[in-house]
Amino acid sequence: MLADRILSEESLTTWMYLDTANPPVVTCGIGHALFTIEDCLALPWDHPQDIVRQEYQTIAAEPPGYRAEWYEQFTTARLTEIFLHELLERDIERQGKILRSHFLRYKEYPAPAQEALDDMAFQLGGNFPRTWPQFSQSVRNGDWAQAAACCHRKGISEQRNRDTADLFLAASEQESPSAA
Repeated sequence: MLADRILSEESLTTWMYLDTANPPVVTCGIGHALFTIEDCLALPWDHPQDIVRQEYQTIAAEPPGYRAEWYEQFTTARLTEIFLHELLERDIERQGKILRSHFLRYKEYPAPAQEALDDMAFQLGGNFPRTWPQFSQSVRNGDWAQAAACCHRKGISEQRNRDTADLFLAASEQESPSAA
């Protein structure tokens, strides 16, 4: 299951932190971006909204480039782990739905390719195929070996990159559909 793979790679953070995007975005949970204060206030924090608003502004003003744990010192508002697991599942589904709009034959792809694509969509956002033309064409062509060669991402572990490439290579050993 993708959520388990993600949890093995990324920590579940019950407080707000800055992600590694450029420019950085206030984030919580497992890569759940809080683009606006409204996004933040819509979540079930364990503190009143005035405190959550203040902490959002504090985190947004902190310097980027630190691990999520460093930002904990600036916050007291927390989300429950149960809620964050549910949020992760919703984020995976949302990004997967966006991804499938780029690959209309997604459901016909071998299961390992689907898993690799879903992981990439979670980490990069479901619209990533727009900015990955060579990779996207490989996927549409069912050229899983080429997809494996083009799937390296920045900002994640080399092990996770290898695991994703291995999923595409496993898909190449299965029958794949004609061009999508």
